[in-house]
Amino acid sequence: MKRLRVPPLEEKQLPAVTFRVGVFVGMICLLVPTVIALGTNLHDSQSTKPLAWRQALFL
Repeated sequence: MKRLRVPPLEEKQLPAVTFRVGVFVGMICLLVPTVIALGTNLHDSQSTKPLAWRQALFL
C-alpha cells in the first residue's frame, strides 16, 4: 500500500491571537443580546417618559 500524501497544514496562529479573538467574539455574543434585551425593556417600561440621555453622557 502506498503512503498517503497529506498536504501541509496552513500556518499556525499564535495562541495569544487565538485567545484574543475568542474573548472578543465571546464578549460580542454576550453584549449584543444584552443590549437588545435591555433596550426593548427600557423602551417598553418608559415609553411615556423622555429618556435622560444627556445626564448619562455627562457621567
